[in-house]
Amino acid sequence: MSTINPQHLSGTQPSPPGDSSGAHAQGRPTQQQVDALLNAGPNWSVTPKAPDRAQQSPDTRSNQTSPEQHADATKRVSDTHTLLTPETINALQGNPDSAQSRAIKSELEWIFQPENRRAALRGPDAKANRKKFEEMSVVLNAGARNLNSAKHKTTEEVMNKFAFKNIEALLGAFDGDASSSFGRLDNSLAELAKIKQHYSRMDSTYKTLSNTCDSLAKEKLDASQADATPPPAASDTGHDSPATYSFRSVSESTLESPQEIRNFKSQDKLNLTGIQKQLNASLRWVERTPESNGEIQIQYSPNNKVSVVVIADAPGKPSFVLKVFGEVRQSNIMT
Repeated sequence: MSTINPQHLSGTQPSPPGDSSGAHAQGRPTQQQVDALLNAGPNWSVTPKAPDRAQQSPDTRSNQTSPEQHADATKRVSDTHTLLTPETINALQGNPDSAQSRAIKSELEWIFQPENRRAALRGPDAKANRKKFEEMSVVLNAGARNLNSAKHKTTEEVMNKFAFKNIEALLGAFDGDASSSFGRLDNSLAELAKIKQHYSRMDSTYKTLSNTCDSLAKEKLDASQADATPPPAASDTGHDSPATYSFRSVSESTLESPQEIRNFKSQDKLNLTGIQKQLNASLRWVERTPESNGEIQIQYSPNNKVSVVVIADAPGKPSFVLKVFGEVRQSNIMT
């Protein structure tokens, strides 16, 4: 069983404009329905999804890093260090769906996990690995700053552009050219929807860079390099050890009857092995509402601290729709 390492969507990602009734007819949730789940509280009339029974006890957990784990982590740090350059960060912004961009996001997701940093920083190559982490932090910080500036510039350009277009359309309406003015307004709205989607992708990439950069802060590297790290208290985690929630069928949780997971923590896992076998397709990450068999998307509302996981089945069949109270990242998904 392995952990999927694709793109991470830490914010709610809007779907492209389309016919929502058509999507619903094919068994797929509309963006409005996903938004409703993200904004609603718990459904107290149903029992939440319970974690798998066989949970690892705190006594069996170890903070020790084996030589094999350290060697594997060292190679991955070296590969990521080589891959991560100002040029590839710019490419990540310009084309987030390219093979290279997906590879970069996969590596950043790996770095974000504390256990991976610990494996790299506990062993004979710890000093060299730490130096590479610090150099990557500089590249990520610069990339995040540049992307944040680009976001603000995009916002300003869009505001100025559409303010002018709206004034032009209103003046045209007063001049008796109302039908043409309304046509221009419709075109502007369609163009705005595309810009919003582009901005959302920029924001997602910015958060990926920023979150990974934060995970490489000095105090966090110091903690990862310490000889031992005490296990978190039960009051901090909500359960003694990381929990795994397994699903074997798409029909276990649908839009009509979505299951809920409550108190989901950063180290918990969603085991979707059974669903992948049922669909007979590898899960593929998308930044829109999943449409084809095996496509998966996570949407997360930071304000409500709620995630919604959607996996598309075959056309005409209901999608898998799961509501989780807590942030679900790609690193939490297992297949």
